[in-house]
Order: sequence, then structure tokens, then C-alpha cells
Amino acid sequence: MRKSITGLLLILVLICSDTVTAFALSDTDKTQQVVQTTEQTESSEDTAKKQTEEEKETESETGQNQNDDAAASTDENVGNDKTQESEIVTDEPAAKDSAIGAGNSEDEQAASQSEDIQAASLESETQLNISGIYVMDQNSYIAAGAVYSSNAEKVEFKWQYYDLTTKSWYLLKDWNSSNWYSWRPAPGAYWLYVEARTDDGAIASKCEGMQIGKDYRPYLNISGIYQQTGTDRIAAGAVYKSSDAAQFKWQYYDLSNYTWHAASDWSESNWLAWKPKKGSYWLYVEAKNAGGATANYCVGVVVSHNYEVEYVDISGIYLRNDGSYFSAGAVYETNAKKVEFEWKSYDLSTLKWSNINTWTTGNCITWKPTRGNYWLYVEAKTDTGETASKAIGVTANFGLQIKNNFTPIRGSGNSAVYPNTAQCQAAINQVGPLCTQDQKKSGVLACVTLAQFILESGYGGTDLAQEANNCFGMKISLSGNTWAGSTWDGVSTYGKYSPEDDGHGNITQEYSVFRKYACVEDSIADHSAYLTGAKNGSGLRYAGLVGEKDYVKAITIIKNGGYATDSTYIAQICRIIEQWNLTKYNA
Repeated sequence: MRKSITGLLLILVLICSDTVTAFALSDTDKTQQVVQTTEQTESSEDTAKKQTEEEKETESETGQNQNDDAAASTDENVGNDKTQESEIVTDEPAAKDSAIGAGNSEDEQAASQSEDIQAASLESETQLNISGIYVMDQNSYIAAGAVYSSNAEKVEFKWQYYDLTTKSWYLLKDWNSSNWYSWRPAPGAYWLYVEARTDDGAIASKCEGMQIGKDYRPYLNISGIYQQTGTDRIAAGAVYKSSDAAQFKWQYYDLSNYTWHAASDWSESNWLAWKPKKGSYWLYVEAKNAGGATANYCVGVVVSHNYEVEYVDISGIYLRNDGSYFSAGAVYETNAKKVEFEWKSYDLSTLKWSNINTWTTGNCITWKPTRGNYWLYVEAKTDTGETASKAIGVTANFGLQIKNNFTPIRGSGNSAVYPNTAQCQAAINQVGPLCTQDQKKSGVLACVTLAQFILESGYGGTDLAQEANNCFGMKISLSGNTWAGSTWDGVSTYGKYSPEDDGHGNITQEYSVFRKYACVEDSIADHSAYLTGAKNGSGLRYAGLVGEKDYVKAITIIKNGGYATDSTYIAQICRIIEQWNLTKYNA
């Protein structure tokens, strides 16, 4: 009986050990383990049955031999029982130790397997957490980001804010994959709220209070429309300020038929190339930006050309006094490929028109009128017959002019325009080189010619020099002489009262007619031609002057030849030469 009990105990221990071990196995292993456990149980039951049957047979045999071997059997059985009992006592602790040892090892394994199962379960469970909202001021907007952690592959976010002034919730951005949002609030107090979710239903949220002192809202303002008239179009531009990239749309309203017309559709350019007909319009521009702000502007426009067809228009005449002539140009606009111009002048003293040039493609002319008052007229035409014209009044009153130097020397009456040293030196700097060039041709000493120019024209400022470019007082007739190489045209004259010395220091005002020259160079050249070619009878009036290098002797020859009646003439010329060191201009 003890055997049977011991066997059952061992079977139960094995069954319990196998059951604990099964928690850490897979489903397949569990099935196999259950089968093995079942088989072991069945085997243990068969063993128990056999042991019971053997015990019954033993008892039967003991009963049959009870009379004969009572004493012996009893002793033997008792001895056997003791032996068995001793064996059982010896075996049970070993069995127990074996069972306990197996139980401890399997318990630890089961606990470890349980922890692994729990860890795997935690790993398979979706984690989502928002720990805060990170905020950055980006000048034109607030960048807000959800600081979050998650083991999910996909997380979506939704942003809202609560306006503590209006006590209302507003949606900023609906569900999307970005944890960032660009927020552009007005000044005020808010709750900024972000919510997150995963595909399998995990959710998290965060809310933070914010005090905004700056206006981040998108803005767009159009302050005007700039217009520039071109030859074939009107360029119109919207003058604007915007917080974001903007787009523009242009329209115009025709005031002749009261209708709106599209000029351009939405575009990123704030400029319009407009080609309207001649007439009156409202020009309208509308704008919008990426932040949602809008603006518009409208101006009235009067169009003087029909940009849809060929035209020409003259807005003015540019006139420049270049010394002894005028430079004139027509300021015009056209969309024609070819425009021709014709210029005329109307003399208000003779009441007659004169052609300056015939039709030409050039819009500029060089005009050389005589002294007087005029109308200067220009007309333009295109190949298609479109025409335009313009006229201006002009007073031709040329002063002293140097042909190759366009800086005029101006004066008034008999007083020079150079009252100070700097101005006198400026006149000398202009005329001195001209006298040097003349000496190389005529042989008349340059310092003497330049000193005569200074004395007789007041540094080029007298009315005779200003009105007639006559710098030496050359009259139309000098002692009845004529000479070769004269640069005077023989026609142009200038009459005036001038002081005359009778040779005894007596000054009188006499009316004289003087030669009029085109420029200072002509006046210098004619003066030297006279000094080197004028006759006194059959001989030269100023013999010995050509090639003379001594300025005192040279001016003495001129004075003694009858050039001047002023008794102090030689002294004045010498003083001027020495004062300004004019000998440096001698060739």
C-alpha cells in the first residue's frame, strides 16, 4: 500500500511540474506537453493496477499457506515489511528532494517566461505621450511644436485655440501628420491646444496658456498704382506691402461705354502691360496673399494715344545753345516702326517761314539763326499717315562764342563779365590757346594779340564781343584798307556808340558800324590778317610786325601804324602782358 501511495505522489509531482512548465511554451509545445502528461498519467495508473493485483495474489497465497507456515510467514512478512518500510523511508526523501529540485527550476523558468510575456505585451501596446508645446517667435508668425513620444509608425495632430476674450474655440489645423503649426494670432490671451492620435486609437493632448502682445495676423496693403507711359503700352504697377507672397488681378472700366474688362488674371507679378484705346478709364487692381489677406485699389486714367493702332506724339522740343548755333530735338513717342520729321522757323521780324530741313528720320537738327525772335516748328508723320507737331518761341541772342569751346563768355553793355581775378583768368585760359594757334599761322606775337583782346573786349564781356563776336573793335572799314585772308563775310554788321580818343586824351562817343563774326576764332584771324596785310600807300601799314619776338616793339609798331588813337595804348598793353604773364602763350 505504501508503494501505491508513493507512486501516486510521484505522478502528481510530475503532473504539477509539467503543468507549470507549459506556461512558457508555445501552443504547439503545449499540445505535445499535454499529450506526454496524459501518457505518463495512463502509465502510472496501469502500474498502480498491477501493484494492486500482485498484492491481492500475495494475500491469497498467504491465506492458503496460513496453517503450515504461520510462524515463518509471519516472521518473513514482518521482516519484509520492515525492509520495505525502510526502503520507502529511504526512497521518499530522495523522491521529495527530486521533486522539490525540479519544482524550483521550473518555477524560475516559468517566472522568467512570464516576465518575457509581459514585456512582449508592453511592446505590442501602442505608446503615445505629449510632454509639452515648444513655441518660437519667427517674427511674422509663431511656430508651435508638440513635444511628443510614441512607438507608433503614424501619429496625427490637430491644433485648436481658445480665445479668452471671445470665450470661443477656433480650429487652427485639422488632423495631419505634422506636429508643427505656424500660428498668426492677434494680440490677446489664449489657450493653445494640441491633440494627437494613432491608427489603433491611442490619444494624447496638451494645452498651454499664452499671452500675445504682437499682432501676427497676415496683412496686405496697396497704397497706389504707379503708371509709366511707354511707346507701345502703359506700364502700371501696384505699390503694395504684404506679410506673405501675393497675387494680383487687373481690370479696367471703360467710361465711354460703362463696361468692365479683364486686363490680366491672377499672377504673382504686381505689374500690368496695358494697351488701351484713347479714352478715359478706371484702372483697378485686386490682390490676395498666402495668409488670406486681401486688398484693392482704383485710379482714374486718361489715355492720350490709341495703343491698339500706330501713333506718334510730340510732347516738346529740347533746345540747347551751343555757342553760335542751336541744337534742337523733338521729344516724341510712337509705336510706329518709322517716323520722319520736318523743321521750320518763322522769323517774327519778317513774318516769313523758312525750311530748316526736309523730311528725315532724325529728330534732331543744328539751327544757325541770325539775331532775332523766331518760332521753331517741327512736324512728325508715320507711314500710315498719323501726324503730330510742336512749336516753341526762340530768341537768338548769341554772345561771345568760341567755335571749338562751348563755354560762352557772357557780358552786359560795356562792362566785362569777369570782375575778379578767377574770372579774368578763366577768359585768358579760353582765348590764350587760340592766339597761340594764330601766331603759328600769321606770325603776330600771341601775347600781344591776347593783351589786345583783354583790353578791347573787357575779357570778352563787352556788348560788341557779346553781340558780334568782335573782340578787337574791327570796323567795316579801316582807313579805307582791304586785305587778303579776311574771315568777315562782308555782310554781317553791328552798329553802336563807342568811345573815341582824338589823340590828345579827349574821349568822345561816336556811332560806328562794326564787323560781325560767327565766332572768336574768326575775329582773331581777321585781326591778324589786317595787321599783316593792311597797306599804307604802296607799303605795309604795320611793316616789321610779322616775326617780331619783342612784345614792346610789336605793340609799338601797331600803335605807330595808326591802329589806336589812345595815347596810353602801348603802356596799357605792356602792363596787361606783364600782369598775366601772357608771354607763356607765345609760339
